[in-house]
Amino acid sequence: MKTSALRQERPWLTIVFAVVLLLNSIVVGFSLNLQAPSHPRARVNDLEQETAALRLELRALQTQTGHLPMTGSGVRVRVLDAFRGLENSDIVHDGDVRDVVNELFAAGAIGVAVGKQRLIANSSIRCAGPVILVNHRPISVNPVVIEAIGESEVLKSSLQIVRATLLATRGVQIEVESVSSLTIPAFSPIR
Repeated sequence: MKTSALRQERPWLTIVFAVVLLLNSIVVGFSLNLQAPSHPRARVNDLEQETAALRLELRALQTQTGHLPMTGSGVRVRVLDAFRGLENSDIVHDGDVRDVVNELFAAGAIGVAVGKQRLIANSSIRCAGPVILVNHRPISVNPVVIEAIGESEVLKSSLQIVRATLLATRGVQIEVESVSSLTIPAFSPIR
């Protein structure tokens, strides 16, 4: 009853409230129109620019994850069997290759390939009898060639300990050279 009594005593209050609501909706509608492009062509241009930026970002991510080739400076590493003979301990094993690869990644390599096989997050390096498999594919051995893109001096120095250890314990040789331009292939899954 209080509400109806208030309306009867002050009818102008209801009118003021309605006018305020009307003005508010006009102002909000006007500001929304200012945000939208005045012409459909402007909206198309905005979307084309956004699409181009997204395509660039996609290519960068595909390169980083190994789904596109990567080019840059870095190092080429050759891991060779020991000169002294053909004992099992004299040949390069999958663990030796993994040790070199892990050192390269720890030193900041942004892309690595072993025997032209690009390494990605779930790649494998393992032995199957006398063969080293990378991503389930056999690679050439003696030498095993590992290419890494990154700062070549940092990558080279990161291999000093593993290089000295393999040489002293088993006679396995590691040769490292700086390369000004390497292209590491994209990962190619088994089909």
